[in-house]
Amino acid sequence: MSRAGINKSFTFDNEYIISMKKDVLIICLLLISSLNSFAQTQGELERKIGFKGIVLGSYITKHTELEYKKEHKDKNIPEAKIYHRKQHSYTDIGGIKILDLEVKVYRGTIYEIDIITEKDNKLAKSLKKAFGTPNYSVRSGTYNWGSPSVSLSMIGKGKSKIELIYRWSGIKGLVKKDHQVEIDEISGDF
Repeated sequence: MSRAGINKSFTFDNEYIISMKKDVLIICLLLISSLNSFAQTQGELERKIGFKGIVLGSYITKHTELEYKKEHKDKNIPEAKIYHRKQHSYTDIGGIKILDLEVKVYRGTIYEIDIITEKDNKLAKSLKKAFGTPNYSVRSGTYNWGSPSVSLSMIGKGKSKIELIYRWSGIKGLVKKDHQVEIDEISGDF
């Protein structure tokens, strides 16, 4: 084999290796950027941790625009109550009419926000822009976003309504802690 043939083969191998390195670098950059955007959207949901100033995990007494409506029967969360928006408060989301807004409370702490709006494609696009691409559940027909302490679900309600449900994950720990305190108090009576 001549020296020229060796150089061509060697040059081809170097070009091939350089091309492979570029491909690997591009793939790594794409992965890093997608993870970064996922972290940013998760962070946005975590940062807001609620809806229009109604903060999940905060006390209901901080929200004067909400009023007591009724007791809420929930087998997992005892003593739950529902608060409703007062008239002329929380009327829209960027021009999309809010038809109903309820806040579920356990011993004074907000753990869920339920919002019913008019159906509008702009709402879904806005949620995607704010919180990233949701996970879709075929079984329940819901779009879901999540972060360590809050989840958000969007559910179609008939042909003309959308329901948004914000849930605070800290409620399970709070209920469990209160339940343990009750058990400790009862056992102390023996």
